[in-house]
Amino acid sequence: MPDHEIDALARAARRKRRLPPDAACATCAVSDQLSRRPDGRVLCYEHLREEAGASPVEEDHIAGRENLGGLVVRLRANDHRTLTELRMQLGGNEWPPADGDPLLILAHFLHGLATLLVILARWLVELAADAARRLGPSWWDGGPPVPVVP
Repeated sequence: MPDHEIDALARAARRKRRLPPDAACATCAVSDQLSRRPDGRVLCYEHLREEAGASPVEEDHIAGRENLGGLVVRLRANDHRTLTELRMQLGGNEWPPADGDPLLILAHFLHGLATLLVILARWLVELAADAARRLGPSWWDGGPPVPVVP
């Protein structure tokens, strides 16, 4: 197992030990990106930022600030932190900077785009679950949008 994967697992284990079982943000009830405050409250990263007067939205440099610094997307802080952790787990942060090399620029861009697509897919799964919960399991009117063969 590469060092970046071991480091990511160690970070996750440290965070988990600091939190009570079934922890969730006291403000929004999400269970990702949590921290325990000195007063014992558990808050997500986004709400920790808000308490400190910072924006709950952050800019993500898709290919890395040093590679394509102007290519950014604005994300909720929790999602940006998840993206950063995913990229570290995949080891892309250990790649050399592109320094103008078009192949390395493309590699960094594709790495960033792939992780954004993972977050997008997660959002879609959450949206579908919410729609099914609120509107019923066949909320899309008449079955799945593509043929499903058992």
